[in-house]
Amino acid sequence: MSLIFSFYEIDDNPQRLIKPLIKKGSETAEKQLILVPEHIKFEAERDYIGSLSEQGSASFNTKVFSISRFLWYLLRYDDIYNFEIPSGITETLLLSQAINSVSEELTIYKNASQYPDFITKISEVMSELTSGNLTIDELISLDQDSKASHENILLQQKLQDISKIIKSYNALLPKNYCLRQRYQERAITLIKEVMRNTDVYISHFYRFNPEEIKLIMAMASHNDVTIYLTGDQKMVNDSNVSLFDPYDIPKRTYQTLLVEARKENIPLYHHFSSRTNREELQLAETWLKIFETTKEQKKRVNVSQDIHLVNYLNLEEEAIQVLKEIKGLVEEQGYRYKDILIATRQLSRYKLVLPKLLKEGQIPFLWDEPEKMADHPLVTLIESLKKITTTSWTRSDLLVLLRNQFFSIPCDYPEISSEVTHTGSSTLNQSENLALKTDIIKAFESQVDYLDILLEGFGVDERHPLIVEDWVSEQEIRKMLIDLDDEAIKRLENFYKQVMNLISDIRQRFSKLMDMSQFATVLKKFLIDYGVVDQLNYWRDVAIEMNEIELSKHHEQVFKVLQDFMVEMVQYHTTEKELTVSYFDILLDLFSRTNYKLPPTRLDQLVVTTIDAVQYQPRKAIFIIGLTQDVLPLSPPVSSLFNESERDALASVMPNDKDLKPPFKQKIAAEPYILALVLKLASERLHLSSFQFGEEGEEIKDSPYLTQIATAFEVVPVKARANYVSTSEVVNRYLGDMQFRQVFLTYLNRIGGYDHLISRIMSAFSWSNIPQKLPERIAQDLYGTNLHLSVSQLESFYKDPYNYFLKYGLKLQERPTYEPTVLEKGTLAHFMLDEFWKEIISGDLQLETREPKDLKAALSDVISRSIDNKAVNPAIIRRFNYNNYTAFMLERLKETISQVLFAQLELQQDLIPHDVMTETVFGDQHDKSFIAPKYSLSNGGVATLRGRIDRLERFFFQDKSYIYVSDYKSSGKKIDLTRIYDGVDLQLLIYLDVALKKFNQSQTLGMSYVSLKSRYIEHTYSTLSAEDQAKEFLKKRLNDFRAESMVLNETDVLCSIDHRLNIDNSSRVFKTKLKKNGELTKNSAVQSKESFDTLLAYANRLVVEAAERILKGDISLAPLEDTLVDTVKEGIYYPISLFDPSLPKNYYRPKSKDITIDHFKKL
Repeated sequence: MSLIFSFYEIDDNPQRLIKPLIKKGSETAEKQLILVPEHIKFEAERDYIGSLSEQGSASFNTKVFSISRFLWYLLRYDDIYNFEIPSGITETLLLSQAINSVSEELTIYKNASQYPDFITKISEVMSELTSGNLTIDELISLDQDSKASHENILLQQKLQDISKIIKSYNALLPKNYCLRQRYQERAITLIKEVMRNTDVYISHFYRFNPEEIKLIMAMASHNDVTIYLTGDQKMVNDSNVSLFDPYDIPKRTYQTLLVEARKENIPLYHHFSSRTNREELQLAETWLKIFETTKEQKKRVNVSQDIHLVNYLNLEEEAIQVLKEIKGLVEEQGYRYKDILIATRQLSRYKLVLPKLLKEGQIPFLWDEPEKMADHPLVTLIESLKKITTTSWTRSDLLVLLRNQFFSIPCDYPEISSEVTHTGSSTLNQSENLALKTDIIKAFESQVDYLDILLEGFGVDERHPLIVEDWVSEQEIRKMLIDLDDEAIKRLENFYKQVMNLISDIRQRFSKLMDMSQFATVLKKFLIDYGVVDQLNYWRDVAIEMNEIELSKHHEQVFKVLQDFMVEMVQYHTTEKELTVSYFDILLDLFSRTNYKLPPTRLDQLVVTTIDAVQYQPRKAIFIIGLTQDVLPLSPPVSSLFNESERDALASVMPNDKDLKPPFKQKIAAEPYILALVLKLASERLHLSSFQFGEEGEEIKDSPYLTQIATAFEVVPVKARANYVSTSEVVNRYLGDMQFRQVFLTYLNRIGGYDHLISRIMSAFSWSNIPQKLPERIAQDLYGTNLHLSVSQLESFYKDPYNYFLKYGLKLQERPTYEPTVLEKGTLAHFMLDEFWKEIISGDLQLETREPKDLKAALSDVISRSIDNKAVNPAIIRRFNYNNYTAFMLERLKETISQVLFAQLELQQDLIPHDVMTETVFGDQHDKSFIAPKYSLSNGGVATLRGRIDRLERFFFQDKSYIYVSDYKSSGKKIDLTRIYDGVDLQLLIYLDVALKKFNQSQTLGMSYVSLKSRYIEHTYSTLSAEDQAKEFLKKRLNDFRAESMVLNETDVLCSIDHRLNIDNSSRVFKTKLKKNGELTKNSAVQSKESFDTLLAYANRLVVEAAERILKGDISLAPLEDTLVDTVKEGIYYPISLFDPSLPKNYYRPKSKDITIDHFKKL
């Protein structure tokens, strides 16, 4: 009995070594067991058993199992199967009860226990403990052995809370259940009895958890066990493990197994294999050599594979082109789909794109990742029910419920009802029944659409509950629904009343439920009463009719889970104490952790998998897609109950036979090796790709590994141009299908107008969304000969001319809602600051302290007086007092402004006395105190600018005055020379120019953006005294609200204006610091007087240029890269522009790069 380590080269495959051994064993009738990872078990079994059959050898003594299937094999006849392992349903229910029962005893997680995802995180910890052969008490003991720090004090409290929850859970576990550990322990005791004289081969693993290691040691104590690992003699001789070693993972695995085998006194043997032809496959080995620490000169290796590195425009374009390549390999080069594999780090990224394209292209595929049930319509329906039962439900929640395909309200549809009455549904066959139900669903959806229009017309927006309680007059309805006749409006009125009754019914049924049993009973009755069960059966039948077998199985599986859950809710309900999370939350948490079963594999199909899933054997072509910086190397982990420093502390004292998930730094170190396991699979062709832009048009950088691969294999990366799939290609794709063509032509003949429709289809071939330039005459009729522009309009033009045309030319606007708009929030924020400073300057407002809470109270008084004096628009205040949500928004706004005022008042102490002006208007025909800038245009007209300077400060020093302007921003904004150069950040320069012309003997001091964004300061452990902590806290508060500034680079002026700069060599107001010799540091945000003059001249030049282009009809669709405009996706004008970088001539205008002041001086 022994443990044999068989090492093979990274580019080799262990099955090459195993097949001769099992052939020899089958000839001598020896029992043989091969263990492989779960996801390749089917493929491995087919290959091993198939190879024995081909060679005429007996295969009945050879078994291929995954580890979980092997445990089942050992225990299948044992009495322990009379006990059950807690299902996900039971675990969720019992955990929610366990958390609830000890909630008063918890410390760190006292409040966290009310959040649904806390159950998920506790469940993850329990799973980690089981896999890691750990108990919670052992983990607490380990933490006590780790180095003491304030973070470990928190960790100790966390572990104590988790311990209380787990012990409460175990106490609630029914007697007919047992934990997974007992199954494992029982399986180990049966190995000696069941596994006599069996040769065991374990391959395609690179890491084992402690549970699996115990099982391996038990097998090796009674059998010869061979474990296949990548490595060589050097790995065996060198016992040191290092994160910088590219073979760190298999080395750690080998060292752990070695230590455990020696503890058990198991004989150890080593075997090393090498390929005869090492020139065949060297992709992985060459890749890993990049990460070796040795300084030896790496020689160029000629690999036989065809390697391509391609950067596409976006994810969708990448998917389209990759599938086009695959189609070409199959149709033109004789590949089969099973010869090809697509791998990516995040399959979820491609979930909405790849499966759809694969189905359209009629490519058989296996999506090698369990799909979660959380997105199923039945789960969405349950989530909608939960929202409707709360006090904050919205119109959006109602419409999601009504539009759910598993939900309906009985309605009166005369044309359908008469048909059913006349024929009787029982006389219809299945296809006719499906057609009838489809008509009913369409009629119901039509009523929902009309209701949506009505609610929006009534002003019921997406954030607020339905407020229309009485049916309005027919005249008002006809204004919104001009296509409905009297009978249709009457039906809509009845439908509206049914919806109101529905809301009342839902809230009544699910309010004041005493326990889970009652909830399950009420939910079941609701699903039956509203036809949800019937609808689910209907959609399952539709899926079967359309040959969507997998979809029909999904419907069945999700309903089975729901049924099981409701049964167990009744079985394990408790009335001891009301739960802190809702029963809906428990149910939704369960679905978020439950997956559909993977469909069976086919003989010839394309596999789409993740990089992390080890594959069984090579493929002719490997496509690794989505290689961007955010996914490879691995991104930081999703939050769990233990942070990385806590995991590091525990890992430092963890014994070999115990384990938790590895810390993030270990996962990062493993990334090159994991990628190597995918690279090795490509025998003929390797295609690596990334994409340049995300869904919102944001730029996404390539994975650094792509550059390293390009260097290692001397491959030139290619930037693929957008390969637009034209309308004609789409039509030809479908018309090429004989069945579709026949149906399509029959349809055209039946409806008539054949020539007209064909003409429309043909015209679509040449359709383009690129707008044509306006004739100058039309442009001047639209805007006028003289232009009156605000600075924000000017910047809008430079962001995207087409966006400017739609917004300020055509003046297109969204329908107004009851919620305060962003503009109104900004208006009120500016008003608060203006009125506050006016009362401070006039002496009408006296402050006892400058603390934010007192400032907030003073601010409320200022607003009240302004309302009484009608200084603020009452409509805006009414909008903020509309409901609890908007009232909360107003309180948050006051809180933020109070923080800003605190910072401003505190920082004013650092400055010399000076003049302050707020909300200064220029370009207003009623206020001539500030002259509007005017610019002569080539058409003889004039461009006039208007605006409002939020804060203007005038300092006096040595008989000279200096101007400093500030603008308030609701989000953080920096002064960026690149954005100034591109014309999208001209505001401060225009304001500064207006102020300098008003005070014509003044000079520039600078300009700044002041953020109005809410700030939170994280409390950290500190050993400072209370007084020093207060100073540190004040420093953080002021630093958060320090303006993003650019000021004059004259040290004497700055030091005279800002006392603190002179005393501390650092300013709290400006972004400036002094060296010890009195000079400004390199990082100080300063410019010379000449540079400011250059920037001012450039800004004025851009005003004229924009005005000329506007009046000459420039409406080009050209959004600036990395800039949010309304013509791109998610923008309000996107349905008009349809801007899509994959379409021809739809390009983001590249932003300028690395702009310095010298670029402006050269112009």
